[in-house]
Amino acid sequence: MKVFMLRQECDNQPFGFQLLVCDTRAAYR
Repeated sequence: MKVFMLRQECDNQPFGFQLLVCDTRAAYR
């Protein structure tokens, strides 16, 4: 499973999917 590292990539995902694939600590630091 891909972990999105860029904030823009995360923001473009559906909310529930963000929680699964986005490392928010990395994306929003």
